[in-house]
Amino acid sequence: MRHLILGTIISLLVFSAYGQRMNRNYVRDINRIHTYQDHHFVFGRNNISVSFLPFIQRGLEIHYDRRITERHWLKVAPVYFRVRNYGGSSISNFRNVDGWGLKLQHKYFPYANTATARGFFISYGPGFQRFDIMTRNDQHLLFDRLFLECVIGFRQVFAGVLYFEIFAGLETSWLRINRGATGNVLPYEAQWVDYTGLRQITGGILTLRDGNYTRTGNFLTFGFNFGVLF
Repeated sequence: MRHLILGTIISLLVFSAYGQRMNRNYVRDINRIHTYQDHHFVFGRNNISVSFLPFIQRGLEIHYDRRITERHWLKVAPVYFRVRNYGGSSISNFRNVDGWGLKLQHKYFPYANTATARGFFISYGPGFQRFDIMTRNDQHLLFDRLFLECVIGFRQVFAGVLYFEIFAGLETSWLRINRGATGNVLPYEAQWVDYTGLRQITGGILTLRDGNYTRTGNFLTFGFNFGVLF
């Protein structure tokens, strides 16, 4: 009887020690997993990328994405344009172009995980651009462009810290011409105009080849970004 009791006590002590060891290992592994996830969540919370499409317009656009929750992001994208002797008379009626702008967008990854956001996303929000343009017949134009953009895209992360995005969607924009001068103020007031109205106001100096800066209405948009996670 004493041997049975002693054996039972020894067995309980062995199983208790084994159970405590297993519990410590389990807690250590869980903490390691949470630390890994938290590290990656913090690490990937900020993104900076360069948009390549504005290069066609002689511009530079930087995107800063900030992770708000697991699947929701806030995008801030400033852009700057500076062109001197743009192309030739056969390319555009613009001679010099200076401009800047800003986009604010909500970005949503429906299939994001807790490590890094990747895969398909939708991004939408408003934007503003201001251009100061000198034409080849010495007309000085200053106008603003407001727009709403909605795109669907795909992000691929590679090398742990780099990513590539490609996207396409729709954009609606409105154009407001503020003033013009050829030494004297041209005979028009500041007003919202469409493309046809802008050509009429400026004496038909603008063509479809100038639409990169003066586009208004509804049209398709696309682009691709290359960025880094931090």
